[in-house]
Amino acid sequence: MIATAALRSAQMSDEEYNRERAGLMSAFYGDSSIDVAAKRDQALALLFYRSGWTEDQVAKKEGRTRQWVSDRIGFGRFLNFASSLAEAGSLPRNLSVKKFLDVWEQTVRNGRNERIRFRQALQIMRSVSITAARRPSIGESIKELC
Repeated sequence: MIATAALRSAQMSDEEYNRERAGLMSAFYGDSSIDVAAKRDQALALLFYRSGWTEDQVAKKEGRTRQWVSDRIGFGRFLNFASSLAEAGSLPRNLSVKKFLDVWEQTVRNGRNERIRFRQALQIMRSVSITAARRPSIGESIKELC
């Protein structure tokens, strides 16, 4: 009880609160549920890639299809490639498996050389915004109708 009372008497300043909240949001949650899902996708993709397991082993462990696992291991290889080029910081914060696969489909297949396609994917990500456009607000339309 003494510790709790001591904590309540020391109030954070607005600046301290904002700084701590921003740190929490970026470290654990991101700015939105989309950021959270993207961080989860990235973490799983890297885990699957680093595990060294076959797609079948990961699929069995995760209770998922081989294609689902294959997509994520490919994403993990891409993330590993981007970080080896010190490009990871330039990747969109909300880069999910789906967004990666959308960009991946835009690249040109060059035999079995993934690195060429990874470079193309990085160029595409730099040249266009891969974030979804915000939907128009319908709040005003609803207010007018009521």
